[in-house]
Amino acid sequence: MSVLTQCSACLHNASMPNILIRNVPEPVHARLGARARAAGLSLQQFCLAELERMSLAQTPQEAVDDIRSGLREFTDQGFLGLESHDVVATIREMRGPLGDD
Repeated sequence: MSVLTQCSACLHNASMPNILIRNVPEPVHARLGARARAAGLSLQQFCLAELERMSLAQTPQEAVDDIRSGLREFTDQGFLGLESHDVVATIREMRGPLGDD
C-alpha cells in the first residue's frame, strides 16, 4: 500500500462521490466565483453548499405529492373518525335550534 492510500484524509476524499460539470459558461463561472469569495468560501465549497441546499428543498411536484398523501390519510381516516354527514350533524347540534341566540 502506498502512503497516499493510508492517509485517512485521502481515503475520506476517495470514498466521496464526485460531480464534474463541463462547459460552464464564463459569465456563470465568474458569478459563482464572486459569490464564493463574498461568502469567504472556495468555489468548490460554495458550489457544494448550493448543491446541498438544492437537494434539501422540495420540488413543486414533491410538495404536491406530500399534500395529496396527507389528504389521502385525512380522508381515509375520516374527519376526526366521523363521516362527512356526521360532521355536519355535529356542527348543527352544537349550534342549537335556529333562532335561539
